[in-house]
Amino acid sequence: MGTQFFWFYDLLVAAIILGITFKGIKRGFVASLVSLGALIAAFLIGMILSGLITSAVYDNVIKKHAVNYIEKNFGSIADIDAFEKLSEVDLSKIIINEVNTAGEITRSTPLPDIDRTPDTAGKIEINLSNVDLSQIGIDKLGSDKLEFLGINPENLSDINAGRVVISSAELTNCDFEALVLAKILTGTIRENADFDTVAKAAAAVGDFLPQISGSFNNGTSDAISQVVAVAITSEGSNLIDSLLDGLVKPLVTIPLRTLIFFILFAIICIVAAIFAKKLSIINRIPLIGPVNSALGGAVGLLKSIVIIVLVCIGLNILITVTGNNIIFINTMTVDETLIFKHIFYFEPLKF
Repeated sequence: MGTQFFWFYDLLVAAIILGITFKGIKRGFVASLVSLGALIAAFLIGMILSGLITSAVYDNVIKKHAVNYIEKNFGSIADIDAFEKLSEVDLSKIIINEVNTAGEITRSTPLPDIDRTPDTAGKIEINLSNVDLSQIGIDKLGSDKLEFLGINPENLSDINAGRVVISSAELTNCDFEALVLAKILTGTIRENADFDTVAKAAAAVGDFLPQISGSFNNGTSDAISQVVAVAITSEGSNLIDSLLDGLVKPLVTIPLRTLIFFILFAIICIVAAIFAKKLSIINRIPLIGPVNSALGGAVGLLKSIVIIVLVCIGLNILITVTGNNIIFINTMTVDETLIFKHIFYFEPLKF
């Protein structure tokens, strides 16, 4: 997915550092310092206020509307009590077995140790033709709920879910371990008479926000997997709230927060630029001018780092919104870079 163009990101880092540093030399220390201070202030103010405003809008407007929509159109989603205890299962005790042609187990691997390296398309393929769920605690759900999930309590140690594929888009919303169990349960639920209930629940979330429906690349199966995965990671909270916070919230709040952030950021930077321009006259003062220019270069270097951070934040937001599926604009390409990936994956930069 465009991984061969990874060098562009490293080249961009070098270009920003050289360009902004040279500009700092020309503008001088005082003007550059004011500009850097404004940039940092704009960044911090934008991050804090955009988060507060976005949370308020989502909780008080968008989420309420979404809950009303889903309950009105597909109220049955709240009645799927078989999902309530899924968050209590121990995902680390899922065992994936490899069998030979005679049906004999040749290797058993705990789920946390499974290779999850994606291919060039950002997909992870796993053979789940022989899975042992007997140790994860799912039997505590009770026979009725296991029946709803299409699971025979006597066959917990030998479940065949076939070969499944987990996409990078799905991993954006859910954990790998939860998705694996969700893929397994999606296959078993299909054998249940109440399959349509779960399918409608998934459709309800997708219908509210078209982008989510677009991320369900494999239709109903993909949609159900994400619904089940969210239920697994919900920690016993209300299923509708968990679905909204796990699937709808990221697609709504990230673009909204980005818009608010850059509006605040632009306003502060414009005001600071006007003020900094008036200070450039200091560079013309004898003796002070050369020192001022040298220090301006140092400040410019710091400013270039802040700008690179902003680029990383913007790219991270774009990858999240597009489901990590666009050529060149994806984490697979970033992973190939030499320098850029270390800045991109710096934890405090997560928007």
